[in-house]
Amino acid sequence: MLVDSPRIAELAERPGDLAAFWAEVERRGTPLLEPADDGSRVVTFVWRGTPGTTDVLLLANRLTDRDNLAASRMRRLPGTDLWHLSYLLPDDYRGTYQIAPDFSGQHDADNAHWQRLMATARTDPFNPDTVDTGRNGLASSVVELPAAPEQPWWRPAGAPAGRVSEHRLTSTILGNSRSIWLYEPREASEGTLVLFDGNVWFPRLSFQHTLDNLIAAGAIPPVSAIGVDTIDVPTRRRELGGNPDFVTFLTAELLPWAGQRLGASPAADRTVVAGQSFGGLTALLAGHLAPDRFGNVLCQSPSLWRAQHLIDAYPAGRDIRLHLSVGRYERDMVDHTRALRDHLAHQGYPVSLTEYTGGHDFVCWRGCLADGLIELTGARDHLSHVDG
Repeated sequence: MLVDSPRIAELAERPGDLAAFWAEVERRGTPLLEPADDGSRVVTFVWRGTPGTTDVLLLANRLTDRDNLAASRMRRLPGTDLWHLSYLLPDDYRGTYQIAPDFSGQHDADNAHWQRLMATARTDPFNPDTVDTGRNGLASSVVELPAAPEQPWWRPAGAPAGRVSEHRLTSTILGNSRSIWLYEPREASEGTLVLFDGNVWFPRLSFQHTLDNLIAAGAIPPVSAIGVDTIDVPTRRRELGGNPDFVTFLTAELLPWAGQRLGASPAADRTVVAGQSFGGLTALLAGHLAPDRFGNVLCQSPSLWRAQHLIDAYPAGRDIRLHLSVGRYERDMVDHTRALRDHLAHQGYPVSLTEYTGGHDFVCWRGCLADGLIELTGARDHLSHVDG
């Protein structure tokens, strides 16, 4: 919800304090956080314009509405170089954002306009916390409010490092070639993780550090990981949008190929398939079509609008465990994911659901992915487990 910032209101009454305000911003960083009566926070995003700046847009994950970009136009404090926009957010919010300054044009939602807009976006120069997910070729700034769930696993912490190697795999089934990242733990592997969007998780987000830390802490057993490149956006939509041929590629080509290089092909109960968005949909489809290969499904923010029949597709009686997660700012995805959880539970599946205060966002998924691995692999009687 958009609100007014008390701090900016004070500044409007005393514009002579602007230099001190900018000095404070440079010292403390952004966004500005102010307490609200209900325990929420007034979160104010700012931009320092130039004399020629005429328009600034905030592009915040799932706060900005692509169909109503005008609502995300930052406001200029009259007679100053300060542009600002404030939201009232729960104290456990986490998300990413970019800022698009000096953009001229209509604030409509057609794809060509959106691509031009994204080309002007950049990180917040006053916020040192960034994450690189490859969005429009640039990093995004990160905002984490004080009560946001801890994410203790993703930072390098000196744990014994597994080995990551990049390979090329040509698929006869799909008729293309792609990069594959293989992670091999220092200890003998006891399972396998198949992870979509490997081109983001390994070269950009260094997910191997999460695996190193989880294994070293005993939160999960030693597991190998297979990061699957999505090649490009059109290929991702075609292959991960509920495509049975892609599941055939996983079972008939990828797993045998990776098993030869990793020296093991674990049973289904020790194999996890994981993905986000379209990848979450495909993880769900893989468990449905190939339960003999994937006994654990880690499904994050699944794009069930693309294939709502999967909500009711799982029959009773299969030996599959599922962990779901979704952000409270993901609109219809929340209801779809809850409906999926309810159906799976009714069918007798061990299923858990985590809802976090955030959006469709890798900065949220990186923590929930680790939590899901702990949930699916750390709780088995025959595998080690600690609370994490």
